[in-house]
Amino acid sequence: MAEFKVAKVVAAVPSPPEKDTLYFVRTGAGFDIYATNGIGEVVAYKLNAAGVEEAPLDGRAYARKDGGWVVAPSGDPLRDAAEAASGGLMTVRRDAANNANYFYKIPKFKCEDIDPSGSLGYGTHPAFIFNDAEDDYILVGAYQASNEAGRAVSQPGKQPWVSVNFDNARAACKGNGPGFDIISNLDWAAVALWCMANGFQPSGNVSSSAATLTGAGGAPWNHNNLQMGIADLVGNVWEWCSGLQARNYRAWLSPNNGKTEDADLINSGFDLPTSRTWSTVSNAGASDLVKQSLVAPASGGMAPNGYLTTSTQAAGVAYRGGIWNSGTNAGLAALYLYGARSSTGTNIGFRARFRDP
Repeated sequence: MAEFKVAKVVAAVPSPPEKDTLYFVRTGAGFDIYATNGIGEVVAYKLNAAGVEEAPLDGRAYARKDGGWVVAPSGDPLRDAAEAASGGLMTVRRDAANNANYFYKIPKFKCEDIDPSGSLGYGTHPAFIFNDAEDDYILVGAYQASNEAGRAVSQPGKQPWVSVNFDNARAACKGNGPGFDIISNLDWAAVALWCMANGFQPSGNVSSSAATLTGAGGAPWNHNNLQMGIADLVGNVWEWCSGLQARNYRAWLSPNNGKTEDADLINSGFDLPTSRTWSTVSNAGASDLVKQSLVAPASGGMAPNGYLTTSTQAAGVAYRGGIWNSGTNAGLAALYLYGARSSTGTNIGFRARFRDP
């Protein structure tokens, strides 16, 4: 049963809406009713003046029942089951071939909320900013991508899709339909910083001779140490990320999560050091964006495990996380900026993301 903190009569639903709120929107002939959930998403049926149910806003709904409100089914039983089991954080989006893709929801946060010292900067983390708009959450692939008839699918128990270069990996994600893309460096950074703020760094497949099936490690290999989380960020196979390149040691970054194409990247003014343990990288001269992008550590408390590998590549494209035999060099901060976008290997894979319309 949904519990609402407040009901308000308004001319329009504000942006962003408040959490756990019923909005009665004037129509001139009565009211349309909108409900928001615990992270501020509008997920209700719109009801007209006569109380007749109309089309849902996003496939989800709150429906009146026995004097209260309950979440109505989405029409996708896998999505309903995942959301019910995870408090709405694990979800499913279908691609153009109707494959189920599992994504994990990271609610929007401010930098000062996860690092009160201020060393990470202030304001909304750029992973939640898409050009001029702020989203209430990002959806990160819960699993490394696997190959399902040429589509990049996010599902457990699959062999990671490897031996694919950056451009082909990204095309496989985008080819799934609107909203799908390859994970960005800002997505990765937001998850890693969230982990650090919550005092947990996942382990992973880092001391073996081959990749495991996706999600095989259970809770300790998930970002939140729970059975339902983002799996295999540490080890298994490297993961291509958009929005970060090293051009002759200079870091070029996405200014926000809506600008992840090559032409969008900006000169950060920060020169990467030679290869070393990532936590020992000096942040002298690093902008807030550099630290928010997990290119240099903001502070000791915001310095995950991992090893930085750099080179004089004209445009080294990022992959992160480490591989099955990286040992202590793997980690949330593991960053490889040595490879060209055309690089392939049996230890290089990727992960998808999704943005709701």
